[in-house]
Amino acid sequence: MATPSVTVKCFGICTHLDPGTISEERRVVLVNAADPSRYGNIPALAGLSAHRATLQILRSDLVHEAEARWWFPIIHADQEKVVWRLDGVKLRVVDGIADPEAKIECIPPLRAYCMRLHSPGPAVTDDDPERTACIFEYPKSPVHGQTPEGGGAVTGAITIRSGDTLAFEATKFGLDDKLPFSVRHGASVSIANIPLVDQDETNRDFFFHFLVGMRAFIPGDFPLGATLPTPFQCDETLNGVNLPIGIGDLTTPGCSNTTYP
Repeated sequence: MATPSVTVKCFGICTHLDPGTISEERRVVLVNAADPSRYGNIPALAGLSAHRATLQILRSDLVHEAEARWWFPIIHADQEKVVWRLDGVKLRVVDGIADPEAKIECIPPLRAYCMRLHSPGPAVTDDDPERTACIFEYPKSPVHGQTPEGGGAVTGAITIRSGDTLAFEATKFGLDDKLPFSVRHGASVSIANIPLVDQDETNRDFFFHFLVGMRAFIPGDFPLGATLPTPFQCDETLNGVNLPIGIGDLTTPGCSNTTYP
């Protein structure tokens, strides 16, 4: 009998920190790219389009009816799925079962795309909604890159061991207000940080990952020699279960997940 588990798939500009970099739990950072004009003075980021961070869950996977808060609004709901906006929110798995031997596989390391990578900056450490749309924390679990058949962007698929259900908790940065919710084992949860308009997706979106290590939004703090990825091909093929609303062309490697460093 298969071990109960939940899959959390990360789409777009989602940066996976190595275990122990900040905490014992693994952490995925979704930088705030909702207003790219803030970075317009940095040549590599100039002209990039706005991104929106979301959480999407199928209604059939929710244990209870979907809830919202002013800081965790539902921005889309239909008979099949519910989508929440992530804007300065910490998501945490409450009762997952850690796998001490788990590895992160087939996700490109950001250090391979610049001459020197800074250590994690305020986007990781400060719980600042101006810098970070979401931080997702979960117990050490296997992470496998998945790509469309034929290659392209890498989606990070996290397999978290669970009981019959898996409990999550959403918290607004700087507040003590917590919103718990649970999904059934076998659920496929989607977290995304993708362009508001799918036609705006470009390879250069990949440069948003470097905001994870920047202390100041100035050209001199952007890593030297930053380059763009070529299409990846992972052993695991991305399936079409619970793809985020508005997902663009996944053959474009610029919307790949990365690991940090």
